[in-house]
Amino acid sequence: MKNYKLLIFDWDGTLVNSMDFIVDCIRATAQELKLPIEKFDIRSGIGLAAADHLKLLFPEIDREVVSKCFYRHYFEGKENTERAYEGAFDTLRVLKQQGYTLAIATNKSRKGLNLSLARMQAHDLFAATRCGDEGVTKPHPDVIMELLVKLEFKTEHSVMIGDTVHDLQLAKNAGVDAIAVTYGIGKREHFHEYSPLHCIDDVRELKNIFK
Repeated sequence: MKNYKLLIFDWDGTLVNSMDFIVDCIRATAQELKLPIEKFDIRSGIGLAAADHLKLLFPEIDREVVSKCFYRHYFEGKENTERAYEGAFDTLRVLKQQGYTLAIATNKSRKGLNLSLARMQAHDLFAATRCGDEGVTKPHPDVIMELLVKLEFKTEHSVMIGDTVHDLQLAKNAGVDAIAVTYGIGKREHFHEYSPLHCIDDVRELKNIFK
């Protein structure tokens, strides 16, 4: 295996199971705006930036109106039910203790990520984070390239870990290797064309891959 030094993680669906909560917030948005929506359609777009996901679901509705409604439900509505995948943050602590630098590349908003990091008490684990409202979103390579510049790592020493094809496309566009996780949104059969180093069924497998 290459001499990897920087491990870049997606957030939702990779470290934190937040899919049901996101679905609930979008359904509440649709109900408030009197828009028909099916749960299957909602889940298929998770992984995109929220504004892009909402535009895909509600193309006829003003982007600002639907985004404002969604974020109100997300930040002020029902109790946030997101939770860390079992062993996720223990695994990250082991990797950090072994000398790996950890970062986050997510399409989540900065406010949303900071809230999640605080809830998970995980701020100290990551050397840098990059969010979807801070520039172009996945799968544009800038998402990773900005982290590489900030942390002073080369592409050959970096690997992206995520649960959607957007994460694997991002890795390919940025010229870094990727590991796909199968317990989030994406399915194993969706990942083959991107040739990830591994497809893992449990985040704790990373401890064996990078030991």
